[in-house]
Amino acid sequence: MKIIRFLDEHDHQCYGHAYSDGNAILLEGTLLGEFTDTGRRVSVKKILAPLEPAAIFGIALNYKLHAEEAGFEKPKYPVLFFKNPASVNHPGDPIVIPKCCEDVPQVDWEAELAVVIGRAAKNVPASEALQYVRGYSPTN
Repeated sequence: MKIIRFLDEHDHQCYGHAYSDGNAILLEGTLLGEFTDTGRRVSVKKILAPLEPAAIFGIALNYKLHAEEAGFEKPKYPVLFFKNPASVNHPGDPIVIPKCCEDVPQVDWEAELAVVIGRAAKNVPASEALQYVRGYSPTN
């Protein structure tokens, strides 16, 4: 099911699915919990980012061609880094370039696939990893 987080016409934060023509079917519940389909179609005022994450982890140089393009060898182990959770933008919102970067000839971007981990996990075997995934989202 494709789930969206949105503001309704009263600026209430909601979850829904079957989004089309500015409307969605309202879901009750939480993204990391369970949902109940209300069957009620509601107006979507603004689509929001899928969630407000507590942490954003990234994996650097995880694509061989990209690592080579950047002049690096692919590392033996994943290189982890953090992104500030405040860097999350809602779909369609402007990307604000800091003043210190306004004269930079090119601001870099990368299309990514975000994996939303739905419950606490530590030292999970690869064979069980997908049991902890709540969903996916395209990101930049």
